[in-house]
Amino acid sequence: MNGRTLSATLLALVLVASAAVVPAAGQDDGLEDDAIVTIDVEPTPENPDPGENVTFQVTVENVVENARTYNLQRAELRETPDQDDEIDGTDVGTSVNGGQTVSTSVSEQFDQSGEYRRYVHLQMLSPTGDVINLVREVNVTVEQSHPALSLGVDSVDGDGDATLSVSVANSLPNPVRGVTLEFGDGDVAVVDDRAVVSELAAGEQTSVTVDAENVTPGRQTVPVELSYVTNDGEARSTTERLATRIGGGDADIRLTDVRFQRDGGELQITGKASNLGDSAVSGVVVGVGEGDGVGPGTSQSEAFVGTIAPDNESEFAINAALDANGSVTVPLEVEYADGGRRTVSEQSATYDPGEPAEVSLTGVSVEREGQELVVRGSASNLDDGNVSGVVVSVRNGEDVAPGQSQAEYFVGSIPGSDFSSFEVHAALPGGTNGSVTIPLQIRYSDDGREVTRTFSREYRPGAQASPDGSGQSSLGMLIPVLGIAVVAGLAIVGWRRYQ
Repeated sequence: MNGRTLSATLLALVLVASAAVVPAAGQDDGLEDDAIVTIDVEPTPENPDPGENVTFQVTVENVVENARTYNLQRAELRETPDQDDEIDGTDVGTSVNGGQTVSTSVSEQFDQSGEYRRYVHLQMLSPTGDVINLVREVNVTVEQSHPALSLGVDSVDGDGDATLSVSVANSLPNPVRGVTLEFGDGDVAVVDDRAVVSELAAGEQTSVTVDAENVTPGRQTVPVELSYVTNDGEARSTTERLATRIGGGDADIRLTDVRFQRDGGELQITGKASNLGDSAVSGVVVGVGEGDGVGPGTSQSEAFVGTIAPDNESEFAINAALDANGSVTVPLEVEYADGGRRTVSEQSATYDPGEPAEVSLTGVSVEREGQELVVRGSASNLDDGNVSGVVVSVRNGEDVAPGQSQAEYFVGSIPGSDFSSFEVHAALPGGTNGSVTIPLQIRYSDDGREVTRTFSREYRPGAQASPDGSGQSSLGMLIPVLGIAVVAGLAIVGWRRYQ
């Protein structure tokens, strides 16, 4: 049995000991009285390079087939077992039935080499509504697997002859020897296709130079095979495609009047490619590059503009794919031919969608039915635009938790300035008879942007159900009415005596 399996088994035993399953009212007594829930965490990759994103795949299994249902509420990645130092987290809200498995994931990017210890925190609900918090430790080793390479241009003349420099940095913990670079066929023709560095100490960096021909302005790539021998005699090799940029001529192409129109996860970008230089350019292509939260669209991420004369412009329309809801900087690439030389320039434009549509919970009332609170109301769209995928749910709070059934209500789409009704159930795990505050969450999509908002409503026992939790009991309304009647009666008696 390996360490991971042993840890998962120990967690399963802790879960059984701390949250034994007892048959709920109305449930088949033939079900198991105990349940075994195992948790497994797999980092991918196990030994990442610096700067690489690591995904922690979390798998929760309710082992016994006829065991009752647990609910995986949330998974978080933290630096410590118990402090509030969340690195990444995700709401799950998925039932784990007997014999079934549920998976989710959290992730982190490690920028430096070293040993890292992380903790996966899981929040679950037992079949009786009890909140169970579990912690799983996982270790990650980050190390540079090969020496790092980068390409630059020392000089280039008018005939396209250039001197290229390749930087080799040994970030491994031990020296390497016999470092050999072999250059393949790329955008430029390398004259000396092989360079050797005899030895490179740990943390040391050096550069080698090679001559190249037919070098043109723009982004140039060269494939390089790196081979070397480690300190313990192991022969290793890897192939990388190195890239660099070489300056252009007199032309100056700028993207102007850039505008955006979002359609779900796609962003349509329109504008003008303007030639501010003194020479005509041809073969102009405008495209979307890779950026933070944005990249080329699934269709027409490039537009062929053609030839643009000096002091002239031409329109373009391209699409980008969005992974973010807020403002993003969209990288734009412009490629063109200037006097027979291809040039690539990078520009950018900022897309700011503004504030998303506001959807609020209105007319909320709360009634108690047994050990559950029934929350009814309306999800109201306070803006002009439509929203979709509207979901209202009960969250965990003090002395209150999501109900065993209908803790979440799918409202669907709501047109602008319209509303739709909902009903959700909250549980009282401790059986409290006092006042409680119910946390409510509403999630929806506004033109492809996912929005989450939270509200709270108070439930006071003995109060008449009314919108937003306000209202008086029938006795509270009756006392003022009786008081008015008594005063009126005394006034009549006094008047008759006076007569």
